[in-house]
Amino acid sequence: MGTPRVIALFSAACILTAGITSASKPSAAPPVILDSSEIPELEPWGRAAANTMVEWYPRIAKLLYSKGYEPPKEIYLKINNPGKGVAGTAGNRIGISASWIKKEPGHGVLIHELVHVVQDYRGGGVGWLTEGIADYIRWGLYEKKPLEWFPVPRDPTKDYRQSYRVSAGFLYWLETDRSPGIVKKLNAASRERRYSPDIFKRETGADLDDLWAEYRGVRKKT
Repeated sequence: MGTPRVIALFSAACILTAGITSASKPSAAPPVILDSSEIPELEPWGRAAANTMVEWYPRIAKLLYSKGYEPPKEIYLKINNPGKGVAGTAGNRIGISASWIKKEPGHGVLIHELVHVVQDYRGGGVGWLTEGIADYIRWGLYEKKPLEWFPVPRDPTKDYRQSYRVSAGFLYWLETDRSPGIVKKLNAASRERRYSPDIFKRETGADLDDLWAEYRGVRKKT
């Protein structure tokens, strides 16, 4: 009974791939297996989204490269109908809500989830940094938003730990103005389960809280 179920699950699936090279190289692009069986009318969206993922995977893998990283053999993209929330990732499986697609048909949310596939921290990263890196790549690189677009909390007691776009803006500033290459180093440390806030001090000469205070000062001028 198990085999027919798997066949049925992928009967409306398509596989998209591009330029697969050695699995140890950051340019490798694993195939994306699309499952739109729950809502076939969104298959065209799914195909376009899968193509975007195939295009962007090598870029993300290069940016987040670390020695010994092995990309997944394939990535699964499932459109859930109606689906709860927006999207989520578990290992190499991404699920996205059909309701969200109809509301926001862009592919940006999948770039965020694709980053999580590449990160592959397996519990080794801290939440604000994990989500901050994903949103930095989504909004800063894919959506091409300027630094001024990213929110900074008005409440002075709230900081980089607000995660998502707040953390992303902070990382954007660090990467472009303070310490180019720091995102790759933070990613490697998270992936290898050796992350520590001391990395910021080592790479910039300032501790994390002081860097945040400096960032807030910069943003007040913009």
